Amino acid sequence: MKQNSSLGEDLKHARLLEGHCLEDVSKVLRIRLSYLRSLESGEFDELPGLTYAIGFLRSYSSYLDLDPEAMVARLNLGSYFAIA
Repeated sequence: MKQNSSLGEDLKHARLLEGHCLEDVSKVLRIRLSYLRSLESGEFDELPGLTYAIGFLRSYSSYLDLDPEAMVARLNLGSYFAIA
């Protein structure tokens, strides 16, 4: 995706390029619309936890024909979640 851009921006960009609306993606993937919005906006603290975030990100990335493992690696490298 775009260099030096955020994970959420890349998800949104890929979705828009494919012509998908977020509501339809939510129905197909059975992921709450609010969680998809949180992924796209980079508000990872709004997700129910790291395990769910990784699962949502994998599903969403795969749906958008992005490499799910590369996207998860970016999530982990970004230190979006505090390790307790």
